[in-house]
Amino acid sequence: MLSDDLPKVYLTEGHGEYSLSSSFTDALTKENVEYETINLMDYDTVPEDTACLIINGPQSDLSADDADKVTSYLESGGKVILITGYTGSEMPNRDALLKYMGMSIADGLVVEQDQNYYYRSPYYLLPDVSADTYTSGIYGNYYIFAPYSQGILIADEEAEGMTYTTFLSTSESAYSKVDITNMENFEKSEGDIDGPFGVGVEAVKALEEGEATMVVYSCDQLFTDDANVMVSGANQMMFVNTVGGFVEHEVSVS
Repeated sequence: MLSDDLPKVYLTEGHGEYSLSSSFTDALTKENVEYETINLMDYDTVPEDTACLIINGPQSDLSADDADKVTSYLESGGKVILITGYTGSEMPNRDALLKYMGMSIADGLVVEQDQNYYYRSPYYLLPDVSADTYTSGIYGNYYIFAPYSQGILIADEEAEGMTYTTFLSTSESAYSKVDITNMENFEKSEGDIDGPFGVGVEAVKALEEGEATMVVYSCDQLFTDDANVMVSGANQMMFVNTVGGFVEHEVSVS
């Protein structure tokens, strides 16, 4: 049961989302953050006590109704963490959420051409980490491992009322391979999309009262044990930093 005096984080289900392993949920508990998995179909709106809503790697699109509920939550000053990844299917309702915050996802998967930005395979990204609250304790000390990432695009960095912070990014030479049927072919082809791209981006939208905040990660395996162990726990550290910043209390991951 959730406590009335601890910040409450809700994780959506019903769209094939990734579940968090015990190491990630234990990390939340240690930070005095309570969490619960919910299906938005069972609610008229996102619960009023939501400190942060997490949509973790949906493998199928949100329903139009669910997307509307999340948009309404943002319009009321909500805070959303959206972790998304390549599925091979169109996701118009997910895309509508991103568009509300001035972002989109490039077709295909990011291929990194700079060897300093990947591990073994050009699809196994080690994105550039910028100093930010989300990367506290990581910047300058650890890598982030983001296999099979997509590219986050910002429609207009100077859009009125919008503020963007890209804290995970590819190199300038990265591109998005649209046709991924041959995963061993890393040659750039006609129709592929030039980078650089964001891999972790914060978007803040000014409202008449308050602001809406969305952090987008474009790797649906980012917050899994398999990815986390590759970088000595840095992915989990970033996850706790992100949630901790959203629920407005200091985190203490070491």
